[in-house]
Amino acid sequence: MDAWVTSANRRLAAGTRQRRAGMIGRAPLFEQIDGRRLGEERKGRDPHEVEAAMLLDPQARLGADGIYHTGELA
Repeated sequence: MDAWVTSANRRLAAGTRQRRAGMIGRAPLFEQIDGRRLGEERKGRDPHEVEAAMLLDPQARLGADGIYHTGELA
């Protein structure tokens, strides 16, 4: 338990440092994440729509292919 608390406190401190650095222009406040496993490379899948469906659909699951599915293909 102590190791988890120590690790959590380190992550919180790092996040605070990143946010403060971003607020004064020394670090980016947002970075686009590549490879979110939303199936962007598949034709006909809008990653924004898949992400919204994944967040709203309680049946959304990570498939055996390593991509999130929201009921269309599993």
